[in-house]
Amino acid sequence: MEIRRLISCQQQADACLYQKPPPRVVPSKKLVEDLSASVERYRIVFERLFPGRDIVHLATLSRDDLIAMVGMPATAETISRISDLESPVSTLESEGAESLEALIQAPEQDPVVDEATRHQTRVQGISDDVNGLSLSLGRPSSYVGVSSITAALKVICRVAPATRRLLAQGQPETAIPSRVGSPSPEPGSLDPTHLPPAELGQTLIEAYFSKVHPLMPMLDEQSFWLTWLYGERRDSPWLALLNTVLALGSVVSSDCTSNAHQAYYQRAMQLLDFDSLGSGNTLVVQALGLLSGYYLHYVSRPNLANNLMGATLRQATVLGLHREYTDANSSDGLPTNKATSADVRRRTWWSLYVLDTWANTTTGRPSLGQPSRGITVQIPYVKDAQDPATAKFLPLLHNVAFCRIATQIQDALSASPLLPFEELNRLDKDLLQWHSELPASLKPSTSHDSSFSTKRRSSKASKRSNTADTLEIPSMIMYWRYQNLRLLLHRPYLLATALRNVPDTSLSAEEKVGVGRCRAVAARTIADISSMCPEDLLAGWNGVWFK
Repeated sequence: MEIRRLISCQQQADACLYQKPPPRVVPSKKLVEDLSASVERYRIVFERLFPGRDIVHLATLSRDDLIAMVGMPATAETISRISDLESPVSTLESEGAESLEALIQAPEQDPVVDEATRHQTRVQGISDDVNGLSLSLGRPSSYVGVSSITAALKVICRVAPATRRLLAQGQPETAIPSRVGSPSPEPGSLDPTHLPPAELGQTLIEAYFSKVHPLMPMLDEQSFWLTWLYGERRDSPWLALLNTVLALGSVVSSDCTSNAHQAYYQRAMQLLDFDSLGSGNTLVVQALGLLSGYYLHYVSRPNLANNLMGATLRQATVLGLHREYTDANSSDGLPTNKATSADVRRRTWWSLYVLDTWANTTTGRPSLGQPSRGITVQIPYVKDAQDPATAKFLPLLHNVAFCRIATQIQDALSASPLLPFEELNRLDKDLLQWHSELPASLKPSTSHDSSFSTKRRSSKASKRSNTADTLEIPSMIMYWRYQNLRLLLHRPYLLATALRNVPDTSLSAEEKVGVGRCRAVAARTIADISSMCPEDLLAGWNGVWFK
């Protein structure tokens, strides 16, 4: 072997050198301990800045995205939820309906903070209950579907993770509307039998029947006025309904800084205890319906409203309000003057149906099978659309037709958030036809009408008819709700497209139509509400809700 090496060296004319290997450095125990301590300090800092995060995932994010995530907790219960919100669009495993399904999560079990605890904390911040329910950065305490603001916010957070930090910084502490910061009176300090002065009571009742009643005309106005003026009735069902009417009348006759309505509401709630759910009195159903269908949404208690409305509908079926009766048994053998009139029964049932559908549409919750074949009660009939006394029932008549389409849409979106284009197109055509068939008195002038400015000026200069005044705000709210439902119908296409993060040129023709309609309806809704909404609390509240 040595001879071969020498020959090789001679042939290559290379010097034969022996290179010693570099000495192996054996780190001292102290050095290892120092390095381990340094790594541990880095780990502690990292955990404080990004608790529960995966460093491999964080290494792929930009500086702005990393800054946005600083301090965002990720507990064992919520780590999967947060990773869903923060993962880049390219990591989505599927497109379309499957990706939208991932946005809908089961609510947290036994949440530390929910609607009830937020309501007890303080009064502040949000102008409507739907957005207040949806602006939750943590795991939801209640279920909301793809039609909710939550779904849209989650898509925004996926596409632009830095949005989460902005939402966290600007998020109000509660979902209670910004009325006034003063505490409400304690329920025990309010006498449920107390009545306001006659002049104030009359003002509030007039406000209710002129502004609220046309939207949900379940009360017998003439009978209500007679009972109030005589002032002899003091039973709990009547006082509960009276205080409910006074609460809503107080809301619409004042501005958003007033909390005078709270005293009437608390008196009504003292009278409407659990035992009242077993009552056979229609006045109790009407009081519960008005509170759960409208008032509780104004004070941002959507979950309480939803639960109470469910009980109210059950109670209405116990009273048989869901059925149409023949003349022979409509009064169950009682004289006509002692039985609830058929018209009031119909208006009560369908008002409850409309109120329940309105709430479910914007929270993305299913209709639970309404209406069904078992609902046989007829829709109220308006004899003379020009008579102010009966014209106020026109909105209910057409809102029932609208809500039948809305329940189809909501149930379809609850089953699959991304509808087949054929089904979407059919439902959109139903909405367009519904709007085209509305009477002229329920079609407000919009900002896109050529005569809009002229009509606005002339309406101020000339005296409007009583019918037109009664239907002005209800017709606006109906139009905004119609526009909002069209937007909710098409928005899943926009959300799915945003999740895919692809250019418009790569979209299919159907996707382009869905996205284009959603954007066009949204732009028009903003413009119409901005130009149409008068300085009226009821109109303004609904305008903020849909804008």
